Amino acid sequence: MACWIHQVSWIYIWIVLRAWAMQDRVTAEISLFGPNSLRDQLGTQVKADRKFRQMVRNWLKRTKAFWPDCPADMSPDGNSLIMRHGQAIHARQLRVENVSFPRT
Repeated sequence: MACWIHQVSWIYIWIVLRAWAMQDRVTAEISLFGPNSLRDQLGTQVKADRKFRQMVRNWLKRTKAFWPDCPADMSPDGNSLIMRHGQAIHARQLRVENVSFPRT
């Protein structure tokens, strides 16, 4: 379990940094394979394209489980990640008689 949490945390950090730096209403397509690809940027040792694609899909699925507004999706052909501007997870606000405070 600790292994997949570590992997999901790396993809989460990567997505947060890229999404935060992007301009609003702009999308980018990041290739999973080839030079300067997601595989190169994450530094994974997985060489098989099919296996890496499956890992990215699983990472995204787990990331979206705790971050439903995650601004990253797989392309329809599965060869790239589609990114848009976004923000990291924020504490949800609870409202009690016109008073807001972060949920703990």
